[in-house]
Amino acid sequence: MDVGGNSGSYISHEYGFLFPYSGVEPPWISAMAQGVLLEILSYAYNLTGLEIYYEMGLKLLPVFDIPSYMGGVREVDTNHKWWYAEYPGSKNYVLNGFLTSLRGLHIFYTVTGNLKSYELFIYGFNEAKRHLDEYDTGSWTLYDAKGNKATIGYHRYHIKLLEYLVEATGDKDVESILIRWKSYLTGG
Repeated sequence: MDVGGNSGSYISHEYGFLFPYSGVEPPWISAMAQGVLLEILSYAYNLTGLEIYYEMGLKLLPVFDIPSYMGGVREVDTNHKWWYAEYPGSKNYVLNGFLTSLRGLHIFYTVTGNLKSYELFIYGFNEAKRHLDEYDTGSWTLYDAKGNKATIGYHRYHIKLLEYLVEATGDKDVESILIRWKSYLTGG
């Protein structure tokens, strides 16, 4: 596994390229990538029972607790306390990256029973709930907080991610948003 960041107490996957949209300089880490890594490690642990996958997952968790200005993926400002950023420090607040990271945290919890991943998931889920309506134009979803409209692929991905979150939590408010976002695909 290509793991770039290693402070001794935690690990993270780092990107070594410049991505113009993000405005972040390499090397940079992404909450989305960390979430996907948690999913992969969870499945590997579940399939093999090898502790190394669980231990690596544990070492990924701290980046979700560290503010972006200190090298983590958590955006902290007056309006956000637990937003896990796809592009930390950019203030783009990309929805799919955040929701993907939540799915990874929840899967790690489901497979391993790790309470820290559950705590991080719940903090992030509650943050997401506070902001989901900001990503709703009334007829479609937004890709990011800058007002960029989601492509049909991203809109469908937002729906898939909300389906996962509703199944994971049973939250009726998020389920209402999910139903509304699905209706946009048929002109509703």
